[in-house]
Amino acid sequence: MYLRPRLIFPLPCSSLTQSQCRSIQAPALSALLSKLHLNRHTPHAVVFGPLRYGGLCLPDLYTDQSYGQLKLLLGHLGKKDEDGTLILIAISYLQLHTGSATPFFKLPYPYYAKWIDNNWLTSIWKYTGQLHLTIEVDDHWLP
Repeated sequence: MYLRPRLIFPLPCSSLTQSQCRSIQAPALSALLSKLHLNRHTPHAVVFGPLRYGGLCLPDLYTDQSYGQLKLLLGHLGKKDEDGTLILIAISYLQLHTGSATPFFKLPYPYYAKWIDNNWLTSIWKYTGQLHLTIEVDDHWLP
């Protein structure tokens, strides 16, 4: 109730890894689990899982960050505002950096991860690759 609103606001603009999000969330999670009279080694599937499957439905920081990033990306690309234009330029640069004629959102992120820098777009690419999602960008530059 107190921690989440303070963490949610800057998350869509960040590009934290899953391990960084877990280390940020760990102190609050351990304090919360002890207050709920749960073992600190309770599986994450139970802690973050949905209620219908017997989970506690607690918010995961990495999922919140990635959801916010997708909302920002799709919102600005849909509005075609100044930020959307800047995102398209960044997408074109990343496409050039990958060196592929296939849109990079359709490529496997782990294969290209060793050659590209970690940034906001690669964070989105990694998350969509984990969930097997693809993003179609209309004005996408291809070599």
